[in-house]
Amino acid sequence: MMARRRSFATVLALWVIGLAAVLVLGIQSAGLGQAFGARDSLAEVRARWAAISGMEQMIAILADDLESPHPTDAYDVYDRMADASEGTIGGGRYSIEHWEGEERFDGPADAHARIHVARMSTEDLFWLPNMTEDLISRIVDWTDEDDEVSPLGAELGSYLSAEHPYEPRNGLMQTIEEMELILGILPSDIRDEDWNLNGTLDPNENDGDETWPPDDADGVLDSGWSGILTVVSAESTYGLSGQPRVRLGLGLGGGELVGRTGITAEQADVIAQYAGTNGATLEALINTPLRSLPGLTGQPIDAQAQPLTDEQIGLLLEEAAIDGPWLDSTGATLPGRININTVSEDTLSYAPGVTSSIADILIRERKGRPLGFRTVTDLLEVPGLTRGRVQELVQAFGFRSSVFVIRSVGIDEASGMRVELIATVDRSRLPVVIRDMVIR
Repeated sequence: MMARRRSFATVLALWVIGLAAVLVLGIQSAGLGQAFGARDSLAEVRARWAAISGMEQMIAILADDLESPHPTDAYDVYDRMADASEGTIGGGRYSIEHWEGEERFDGPADAHARIHVARMSTEDLFWLPNMTEDLISRIVDWTDEDDEVSPLGAELGSYLSAEHPYEPRNGLMQTIEEMELILGILPSDIRDEDWNLNGTLDPNENDGDETWPPDDADGVLDSGWSGILTVVSAESTYGLSGQPRVRLGLGLGGGELVGRTGITAEQADVIAQYAGTNGATLEALINTPLRSLPGLTGQPIDAQAQPLTDEQIGLLLEEAAIDGPWLDSTGATLPGRININTVSEDTLSYAPGVTSSIADILIRERKGRPLGFRTVTDLLEVPGLTRGRVQELVQAFGFRSSVFVIRSVGIDEASGMRVELIATVDRSRLPVVIRDMVIR
């Protein structure tokens, strides 16, 4: 009997010891799990702050360039951002890059290297890959302010009858992926290989059919319409002087132009009076002598006005704006023009009013200008371009950019953990603002 009791006691003791061991191991495992979790959280924080630090570096450079732009070098701000596209901070590092076709570039992507949808006519849209007449009509219906259905188009009724009803924008689109909401437009039209729309050739976008999305594994980022179009570029409210543009209208503002452009007070008065007339544009100065500018009566304001030099015309177009629809109803600036210095050759072929011969002239001239085009004065020097043609081109093209898309990848140096940040940054006015930001 005593032996059985001792045996039972022994078994019980062993069971208690085993249970204690299990509890200790469980506690240790939980502690290790918490430690690993804390370590991962710290690594993510370091990677996240590194990515944010990279974005802030770009914003600082953009803001500084807006107030103190380089007087002659159109590429200066891009070079500065490229030089600062990699850095370290507190155990983390960041890298900022983007792709244009088969070329990788350090620094943010220039939204003005693409064509703003709102600046394209139906004829311009027709030349996009896979574009059809019905899709063009639906794009027009999506963005116009009325509910009248265009031929082959779609308005409110069509969207409300969908399986998951929604309403058309009836205004400017806010993101390029919004185009996928337009009936008939496919995600593949917008994205092609750049399925996550981050402007970078990711490994899964260059491996054939091994992983999504399908791609041809040729080392080239085929971005579909997103590589040609934008909806975020905006006209700058600042001039080359680093000061807000002079807003002309109703005969006001001319005096401020004298110091910035080198024109006389008499010339400034003619320009200010002309700006108060219906349909006046500063681009008219390119091909219309100052002495011929009409006033409110339709007659020349000053038939003896001293002519402007090409340099003065270039500065006037950069430093002034005729008062009018400068802001839309939401307070956003006007859709931006294409930056003639950064647009790719492929995208240039889709630009409004650009023939193949004009595209060839612009690309050839740009390659011979290491400092780029700074003002319309530089365009007027291009052989083969008449003043009338230059006047047409500057309706679609500008020389500086206001909106950039920053893809900043932060990496924790200890663990290798990565965080990707994509932000749309707008410097059309100060302070520079972040329109939207995604961290993943």
